[in-house]
Amino acid sequence: MEIDRKTLGANHPYVATRMNNLAWTLVKKGDYKSAEELFGRALEIQRKTFAERSWEIANTKLLLGACLKEEKKYPEAESLMLEAFPIIEKSFGIGHPRAQAQVKRLVDLYEAWGKPDRAATYKAMVKVEGK
Repeated sequence: MEIDRKTLGANHPYVATRMNNLAWTLVKKGDYKSAEELFGRALEIQRKTFAERSWEIANTKLLLGACLKEEKKYPEAESLMLEAFPIIEKSFGIGHPRAQAQVKRLVDLYEAWGKPDRAATYKAMVKVEGK
């Protein structure tokens, strides 16, 4: 990430992508505070290049929402994810792997939050492998 920052500049969208990748690794390690900070910095960079309703920004918001879900910050996670998901769906189509990953994150959110009816709404959108 530092090499990219020095080579491409601190505000290059590829640097934001690297930040997202590192932040997701931190989520998987349980370092949610550091991940949140990196996702926030990635959003700042992306907003200098992309429109607010771009799939790139939506993707970062969905990843941040998944991080917040891990912290049991369910209302904040839901707000971000529901704002961003329609952009991903419109950009790629519901059957696209990127959209399907986000559907599964919404299912995870609602299952963790104890809202099975909401989870079921998104489970119905999950593409069955091989079909």
